[in-house]
Amino acid sequence: MLLKQDTFFGFQGLAQVGVGLTDCLDLTFYTIMWTNPGLGLGGGGFNLWTEFGVGANYTLFDGDLSINPQIGLLNGTLLSGADEPLAAEGIVPNITMTYADDSGLEANFYLGYYIAIRDNEAPGSQQSNFLHYWANAGFAVIDWLSLGVHWEHLIQTVPGDNSDVYVWIGPYVEAKADFGFMRFSAGADIANGAAGDFYQITVGTSL
Repeated sequence: MLLKQDTFFGFQGLAQVGVGLTDCLDLTFYTIMWTNPGLGLGGGGFNLWTEFGVGANYTLFDGDLSINPQIGLLNGTLLSGADEPLAAEGIVPNITMTYADDSGLEANFYLGYYIAIRDNEAPGSQQSNFLHYWANAGFAVIDWLSLGVHWEHLIQTVPGDNSDVYVWIGPYVEAKADFGFMRFSAGADIANGAAGDFYQITVGTSL
């Protein structure tokens, strides 16, 4: 389970369940609850974006590397541009890769493409797709503390046009315990000469 907050998506709740199929293969289910009213296009929590998906998690190199391709179903109005909430307004094929070894090296990569699949029903608006990816890499300085660098990029695509929503880069610090972790990242938004910073907090635990 993860709780996140940042300067674009706002507060988000994430959960993932893995069902073991073999020693190195899990069937996975996940959900993301986007609570930023700006992602609902109605304000006040109306039409909030909701994501649910399924995939498979593969572990390699004695569990050091995990590769988790998934496909999600999007619900709301953000991709379709509709005036009213739509179930299954879009899909998001995505992949997450995580690496951590005994030397202290750690890395994480995510790539997801948010694709509108339902017709736009609102006059004067249009469908939008989004390409979202991030990567971070660091090193465990001591057992409970890691330092590293975070890079994140969000691109909006509409017919005939692609534009950067943000490009974030900056350091992170992560505190760990047996039951979970807390990571804080901050730095600059360098998209198209954008002025301003970004900051992001992630808290995670496993049950």
